[in-house]
Amino acid sequence: VDPAWKCFVFMIPWTPCIGYRRLWQGGLIKHGKSALAPVVMYVRLASAFLFLWLGYTFQPFSGAALGGAIMGMVAVVGMLMAFILVRPTLRSLKNEYFQIESNHIVLSANKSELSYSQMVRFYMPLAITSMVSLGVRPILNFGIPRGSFPVDSLAAWPVVLSYVSLYTAVSQSQQEIVIAEMSGKSYKFLQRFVTIVALAITVLFLVNWFVLPVRSIIF
Repeated sequence: VDPAWKCFVFMIPWTPCIGYRRLWQGGLIKHGKSALAPVVMYVRLASAFLFLWLGYTFQPFSGAALGGAIMGMVAVVGMLMAFILVRPTLRSLKNEYFQIESNHIVLSANKSELSYSQMVRFYMPLAITSMVSLGVRPILNFGIPRGSFPVDSLAAWPVVLSYVSLYTAVSQSQQEIVIAEMSGKSYKFLQRFVTIVALAITVLFLVNWFVLPVRSIIF
């Protein structure tokens, strides 16, 4: 309980920082600067290696707590990097969406403003999608130790989960892209693109799924 509690405490910044990072990345994607989104990931990856090296060298915490601390710090770095990259876009948006009248900043008349109820209706299906995909993991973690060969299963499960994540990572951005780019003209193109990506990932995963066991038997 104690190692898990410390890990949770260190990961408190994770959720809000991830939310703000995706907000700024959404601004980049919406305004044709999606090429900058990977820059945020490169900085996060580099900072993760740096924090991991420092943690391994000085060992201030146990393994789980150190992992939680690194995840929390990396989330903060990603949020700050995304904000730095989106600042020029934000300055242009101020001129586009707002006007100065009598020393007061007002919303431009040709821009619509969402109400909280509209935002909630738009947001809830997206939030539920992430909750379902992520919520199944602790359920499996609860059941694996109570099944057959619990030690072997617990050792193999993180490896399998990470391996599957390599494939799902390609499709996780599709939701954001569709939201940012969907319109009447681009709907069919996005539908075709998502279908092709889904089929390609599935085929590649199945090929590796069947090839790896054969390789292990031969060698």
